[in-house]
Amino acid sequence: MASPPTARPAKAGASKPEAWPFTVTLSRQPASLDAIRPAAHGLKRAFRQVMKISPQSCSLFACLAAAVALAPACKKESKEDKVRGVCEKMYKEDVAKCGGDEACTTAAAGMRESCLGLAKTVGNAEKRPSMASQIDEAKGKCDKGDQEECSKYGAAVMLGKVPGQEPSVGFALVSKSCESGNANGCEMTGRAYDKGLSVAVDKAKYYEYMKKACDMGSGGGCRSFALSFESTDPQRIPYLETACAKSDQIGCIGAGAAFMHGQGTTIDKAKAKGFFQKACDLKATDTKSCELAKSL
Repeated sequence: MASPPTARPAKAGASKPEAWPFTVTLSRQPASLDAIRPAAHGLKRAFRQVMKISPQSCSLFACLAAAVALAPACKKESKEDKVRGVCEKMYKEDVAKCGGDEACTTAAAGMRESCLGLAKTVGNAEKRPSMASQIDEAKGKCDKGDQEECSKYGAAVMLGKVPGQEPSVGFALVSKSCESGNANGCEMTGRAYDKGLSVAVDKAKYYEYMKKACDMGSGGGCRSFALSFESTDPQRIPYLETACAKSDQIGCIGAGAAFMHGQGTTIDKAKAKGFFQKACDLKATDTKSCELAKSL
């Protein structure tokens, strides 16, 4: 493969801007419930409205569901159970208002299913370890020599998520992890050079480490290295495809955009659809990818 150019990377067509992978958690989110995706998207929009307008202006269903989901858990009843209770209450009220109309009853059932899906998501969120506990676990394993965990703990330190630890300590950890042959360590080292975390910004080194991370199996590394090429450069395509194959959602979007618009490759709507569908499957809240997959 050719070495990356020194020019600043061009964005991949309709793809999303490259995102820093360590934001609020150190582990991947659980898979979404495909069966309720359409209704769940509508419910999500309703929640956004709830957060911006007064209870008097929104529907009873949306307000009650939001209020229960965001309320502190009761000792005897979990948040999931609270949301389920609201779902069933709203369903019964909606069916009663339908007066036996089949279409109305079917719509009410769909809303009930989406609401129950939300309840499950709320329950899963309750069970998910906190960021602090994940960091503590990563540190414990790193202290025992686990370089994958050292890359995670080091990244958290670099981002200032560990009180009392200097970012330079985190950089040293991810660098050592990379040197030991860990892909995530190389990716995090590259991101440090990209963002100037404990080191001066150096785009050449950023791409160098992303290429190294990609060769070691990092989907994020492959996607980031792909973006070092112009959007019309064919050399970027195999890296985007590899990133998507390794479940990098942004890589899937980039590959889909490339085949949809013919950027660096010929237009192939069937391939574009496949990449957008995988992006949708990896992150159901990405409604744009889901819509593109359906439209192609």
